[in-house]
Amino acid sequence: MPPLRRFHVFAIALPLVALAAGALASAQPFAAPEDRRRAVGDWLVEHVGEEDGGRLVRMIREGEDYSVDYRIAFWRGNAGPVRGGSVLRLNGMCGGFESRPDPAADVPADEVRAELARHLASCGVGDEAAASTLEGLERAYALVSAWAGEAAALTAGEAGAVVGYGADMGVGENMSLDADITDMNHGGEPEAGTDLNATEAGNPN
Repeated sequence: MPPLRRFHVFAIALPLVALAAGALASAQPFAAPEDRRRAVGDWLVEHVGEEDGGRLVRMIREGEDYSVDYRIAFWRGNAGPVRGGSVLRLNGMCGGFESRPDPAADVPADEVRAELARHLASCGVGDEAAASTLEGLERAYALVSAWAGEAAALTAGEAGAVVGYGADMGVGENMSLDADITDMNHGGEPEAGTDLNATEAGNPN
């Protein structure tokens, strides 16, 4: 479940952005922490890294013919973590939800239980089976909350490191995107006295 990541960049500035991204990728100012997994009763709780550098904290429980999960996703480019949950049956996902980025992602355990119970019901899981599936949720969620706090701190640290790394590289001080875009569009400013409407000698076209 990828978090929201939206970028709007003028196509003409892409070469400049690519150069900056390449420099950042070659010397990242932070190291990714190791993934962690722990069984809490019948729940599996994980704190793992995603391919784009984000962090994902989740808990998963397997039923007879379905599985349920709850997750909190962190990424340094978002305004806050993204909460979500899903119920998977043999033929695919039959229920789920996902929030917008929200700094207050650590909601009470009873709210998480109610959300998952509602989606289990929408997937045709009976009350007794749903209660059995959600047994031990509070204990597992306590570890999710603890690891989510660590993920939030890591994400904030990475965001600060990226900003600091950009400042060390002189981004914003030695380069003006507006000037570069102007140069790329017009080949630089014309010299004083140049008639832009005049044709070159010997080339009437």
